[in-house]
Amino acid sequence: MVKVRLLPAVVLIATTLAGAAGAGEPHPQHRLPPVAEVEVLHNGARSEAISSDLKPAACADFALAPDDVRAYFRQARRTTERQFTHDLEMSPCHAHGRLVLADGQRGDWFIDRERRGRLGLGDGRTLFFHCPACRAPAFDPP
Repeated sequence: MVKVRLLPAVVLIATTLAGAAGAGEPHPQHRLPPVAEVEVLHNGARSEAISSDLKPAACADFALAPDDVRAYFRQARRTTERQFTHDLEMSPCHAHGRLVLADGQRGDWFIDRERRGRLGLGDGRTLFFHCPACRAPAFDPP
């Protein structure tokens, strides 16, 4: 009788531990296919949409190589538009370009110096990202 009562507790604990072990992983729907092709259209750009005392020249050294962009989208985690626009640190310094995913989807990407990213896909969806784990030299120290 005691074993019967403990069994649901054991299943609950095992399920909780399994869920916690994978808690850092995004839901499969939130993962992007690998990035197959990257085109960097502009490095060292400065956005006027973000108020800052930085002069455009201060952004000139923010440069991402295609491999940096691939690594970014491989490591970044999806976030909400609200978090992207209100909650995360933001930088006026950014790079942007185009990419093609392994499944053929095309998109326009944007990544700023604070590791926020945006991907506008050809089907009209816009996905938002943040990558505290990304370590390309162009990023500000975490």
